[in-house]
Amino acid sequence: MSIFFTVTYMIPAKKGFRKIVQDFFLPDALSVRREIRRLGGTVVSINPRKQKWYNREFFGRAYKVGFLRSVSFQMGAGISPGRSLALVIQGETNPSKRRSLEPAMEVLNRGGSFLEAIQAIEMFDRGTLAILSAGEIVGSIREVINSAIENMEDRGKTWKILVAAVGWLWFDISTGLSAVVGVQWTALPWLRENGISSKNPVEVEKFNHALDVAYIINSTLLGVAVIVIIFFAIVSFSYLFFGRREKHIGSILLGKIGFLHRLMANTGFGETFYVVGRMLKGHVQFSEAVKVAIDSSGLGEIRSYWQGVHDRIKRGDTIDHAMRSDRLGRAEMLQISAHQNSEQLAKVILNIAAERTEAARRNLRKVVSGAVVATILYTVASVGNVIYVVAAQGSGLNASMGSMSGG
Repeated sequence: MSIFFTVTYMIPAKKGFRKIVQDFFLPDALSVRREIRRLGGTVVSINPRKQKWYNREFFGRAYKVGFLRSVSFQMGAGISPGRSLALVIQGETNPSKRRSLEPAMEVLNRGGSFLEAIQAIEMFDRGTLAILSAGEIVGSIREVINSAIENMEDRGKTWKILVAAVGWLWFDISTGLSAVVGVQWTALPWLRENGISSKNPVEVEKFNHALDVAYIINSTLLGVAVIVIIFFAIVSFSYLFFGRREKHIGSILLGKIGFLHRLMANTGFGETFYVVGRMLKGHVQFSEAVKVAIDSSGLGEIRSYWQGVHDRIKRGDTIDHAMRSDRLGRAEMLQISAHQNSEQLAKVILNIAAERTEAARRNLRKVVSGAVVATILYTVASVGNVIYVVAAQGSGLNASMGSMSGG
């Protein structure tokens, strides 16, 4: 695979040396150095050419799906993948997007492959590129383009659900936390400042005791909130930077919380089983589809499972034996072992993917429902504190009024 390098080099001139900055489309830096030596120059610097992130055009999921679908339509008319890609790019009327797609045209004009051109525009994620790469290897690019489109559309639905759930959870948590913070730094200080009007030492002591208990309970609730926030911050950071490892602090912590671990596992397995099943439907070999599953997953546990499947396939095991794992249920393994050909295997794997995705959605509903109940209880505990203190204050007021009337 070749990529663009921006090279600064010096070549002899009539008066000393002349500095030249030029782009080269070659496989690696060593090839660039050889080319510069052939030109009689001396390398100053070699850098892979990358567009600055702040200059990149944003391509939404709908645009990416439409882009790949247009390429597929062109190929359906008997046009080669590279030429189909060039025609779609040439048909882009938005000047900003057209500029961002220009690197693909450069690759194609210099003799690069379809996949190299797609990679040059940096539009698609690792999973989509892995799917397209497998299609180029086995010569069924149009079929895997359709698989990539289906994968992007389904993954988009899953992530919409996850994002909506996270947004709702954050709303619940922030609502509960704001109530506790308001009680800690507004309601309780106001009650302490205003105190109790009764001069009865018993009532005063009762009020002060209630206020002290309220402070202890509310401080405990705040401490719980801080621990939960720190926990999820550590898990998020761990998955963001080390998520592709099989074991990291985030996966270990989530492993201690069964329902969250099941949510992550079902989501990851659902996505990768969909990828493998669709690629098998597109006549991609099972071993190549497994490689794509390894590359496309960002979860270490899921990557570890598919890596194990890949290693056992290379060792010569049958597919049903290679896929056996305690990470799969008995019913799932029975379905896999019953297949007779690749078409049946694709159907079975897609069924498992659908079941895992539905299980993930059920897990997510449970998480959201549990969070709502926990937030309500959390808020009630904090507000109940204030009511408890106000009741003590009211009791003192009643006692004071009683003593006045008696007097």
